Amino acid sequence: IALGLSKGRDGTALFESHHLLVTHEKLYKILFKYKVREEVAKKLRTYDSRDDGAHYEWDGFEDDDFVKDMKSLLLEYFGPIAKKRGITLRQATKA
Repeated sequence: IALGLSKGRDGTALFESHHLLVTHEKLYKILFKYKVREEVAKKLRTYDSRDDGAHYEWDGFEDDDFVKDMKSLLLEYFGPIAKKRGITLRQATKA
């Protein structure tokens, strides 16, 4: 369902927020495979019609205090579940 929300739109923010525990470097390697040409990118729209068209600045994303807090809370919650069940952290977030 979430992937369908980005059809015809810039899905970077959705992708980033959905994969918060994956390193930014690894995410960009994945995203690079789906990079669209500039002329196509100009035609993409965002989900929210109120958006002014500016792009989120991803530099420093992993150093942002909010992102650090979110990752910490996710690890605090899902870490013990993963350990208890003998599964990976990623699997625990999907369970």
